[in-house]
Parts: sequence; structure tokens; C-alpha cells
Amino acid sequence: MSPTCTAPVDGHRKPGSAEKCPVHGSNVGARSVTGVGRLAPVTLGGASPRRDALAARALVDANDDPEDRAILAEHPDTSAEVLVLLAEDDAAPVRDVVASHPNTPPELLVVLSGDEEHWTRKGVAENPNATAETLVLLSRDASEYVRDAVAEHPNTPPEVLVRLADDEDRYVRQTVAKNPNTPLAAFVPLLHDEVHQVSDSAAGAAGSRICDTLGVDPVNAAAIVALFRQAWWEMTPDDPAVVVALALSPNA
Repeated sequence: MSPTCTAPVDGHRKPGSAEKCPVHGSNVGARSVTGVGRLAPVTLGGASPRRDALAARALVDANDDPEDRAILAEHPDTSAEVLVLLAEDDAAPVRDVVASHPNTPPELLVVLSGDEEHWTRKGVAENPNATAETLVLLSRDASEYVRDAVAEHPNTPPEVLVRLADDEDRYVRQTVAKNPNTPLAAFVPLLHDEVHQVSDSAAGAAGSRICDTLGVDPVNAAAIVALFRQAWWEMTPDDPAVVVALALSPNA
């Protein structure tokens, strides 16, 4: 005979009852991880999507304190099903955490990219699951914190980095200078930015670019400095200036 449960369809509210339940408990696909709120995070993946959904709703409902829900959202074992529910939380700090969680799916990040809270949008821009399309959208955000996160993301398209290289906020331009995906056409002007912190950041990143594009060993400081003083961005590895620099200071 199949086990039965008289609890409502949205799950158990009494602390500890869901874990013991033969229908909604861990024996049907929810693995408990102790230590958070009334109920702990679970990694779903049972035999039934409906059971996963019920378990997710029960877990969220059992954590009625916003701080507990934020901790739940931050836990590395919290599933995508639970994060989907927490993304609609009234408490902004909970949504902030969901936005940056590595288990948050790209389609949910699209929704959160329109959140009224700029810290939530920043979390989306920092999330490794953020797609190029989402980052393009956030690159025009009113918040400089969001645009700065976009400038740092490895998935940000080159054409967006070109535009952000001319951003009004100097911190955004600094971040663009440090992003190795920034096209040379946008990077070189940053070497001469009127704000010295920006030009300094670009100069610091130039060494890596010289090594990557001209075949200079990263420890060959003399050759790097010699080429940095020239228009290295216009050179190729067989350029006479590169040949001379490496002749005077050979790679190890």
C-alpha cells in the first residue's frame, strides 16, 4: 500500500515534520543539510518534478524569517527550484543573494536583471551564468556598480567593452582596462586617460598584452619596458622593434 499524507499540498509547516513524512520527506528525493532556519537547504532531484516543487515550496515557507531565507539562498546546495521561489521574495537581500548564486539558471537571471534593487542587478552582472544578452542589457544600467560588474565579466561582448571604455565613471573605465577581452582599439586610449588611476590600470595591464601578442616572456621585464615605450599595439612578433628588444633582452 502506498504511503499517504494529510498535509496540505503546499507542504509541511511544523518544524521537522517534512523530514519524517513518507511522501514529502528526504526518502523521496530531498537531501537535508543541517543548520539553516527551521528547515535546511535541499538538493532536489527526486522521481517527480511535482514532488520537487512541493519540497521547494515547503522549504521556503518553513523559513519565515528573511535572514533565514537569505542564508538558505546563499547555501551552495540550494537547488534551482528553491532559488526560483526565493527570487520573488519581498526582502531585497534575499533576491540579492539569489542573483549571485551559481545555481541560479540564466533564464531566472534575465528576470532579476529588471529588479528594482540595483544590488540585485549587480549580482546578476557578477553571476557566472549571466549570458552575453543579459550583460548587454545591464551594460546600460543607471547604476555604475552594475556597469562596473558588466565591465569585469568574461562573457561581456567586445563591442560592449568598447562602449564602456568611454563610460563617465572612472571605476568602470578602470575595470575595462583590466579586462583581457577589451579590444586594443578601446584599450589603447585608456593608456592616456585623463584620470591617472585609469591610465595606471591600463599601464599595469599592458605588460600582459605585450607578452600575449608579441611573444615576450612574462619575466622579461627589460623587453616589456622597452616595447611599452613604443607603439607596441601596432606591432607583430616579427616587427623589427620586437626583434631588437628580444635580442637585447632574450627570453629565458
